[in-house]
Amino acid sequence: MVPPERIYTVIERDHRPLFDRALSVPLAGPVLEQPAFVGSAPEILLPLAFILDSDPDASVMVFPATHFVYPEGRFLRYVAAAYRLCHGLDGRVLLLGVPPRGHHEHSSWIVPQPKPARGGAPPTPVARLVDSADGLPPDVADSGALGNTAILAARARTLWSLAKRLAPAMMRRFEVLRSVLHAVRAGIAAPDRERLAIEHVFHRLPPSDFVRDLLAPSGAACVVAMDDVVWRDWERPEPDPEALLSRPRNHPVLLLETTV
Repeated sequence: MVPPERIYTVIERDHRPLFDRALSVPLAGPVLEQPAFVGSAPEILLPLAFILDSDPDASVMVFPATHFVYPEGRFLRYVAAAYRLCHGLDGRVLLLGVPPRGHHEHSSWIVPQPKPARGGAPPTPVARLVDSADGLPPDVADSGALGNTAILAARARTLWSLAKRLAPAMMRRFEVLRSVLHAVRAGIAAPDRERLAIEHVFHRLPPSDFVRDLLAPSGAACVVAMDDVVWRDWERPEPDPEALLSRPRNHPVLLLETTV
């Protein structure tokens, strides 16, 4: 869908040895190291700073790690559709949701209004984004809630503006990073300034979750439901044996690194 060199992968610095051993060949795209994990918001904003420096009009998709999806071809068709849709969604963020197979399968839920758009239909506005480690809350059980895959598509500038509005203190650090990146690219600053600027961003940075702290209060989310795709977050306990075992044994599992 996109050239490999335009895929940004974000890892924690301490995970670099494990990451390198897991790869048979190096990735074509940039691998960005965050000094420490302080939530998904900084994890997404870090590659956005690089992307916006090179292409202010870019559209992006975010894929969290540890995901199982099947069938992969059908999933990628949803991904392609989401990417096409997000070009016309300036100011909004498109999420991919999945119908729940059980009330305890997800820790994050999308409550659409009034009915989630299915594949090929226009995205549906989101009424609420709900975090619940104990599964689907009773007050939204009958609302047509979807499991939140945290896979999103948006204009890069939309995500950046949303963060500036809702987390100005954090974004002052990221704006400094963007200035440094621009100076390095222009040949005004030495390349090692990039690493120092990233260290500055993450130094004692308070944790921040992108969905909970930025997207939920923004009211900018919309959703498309992937009705015919099996999706699983392998970090959640009690995986669905029926969904996983129904997959042909010789069929590969698609594992997604944290990428933008």
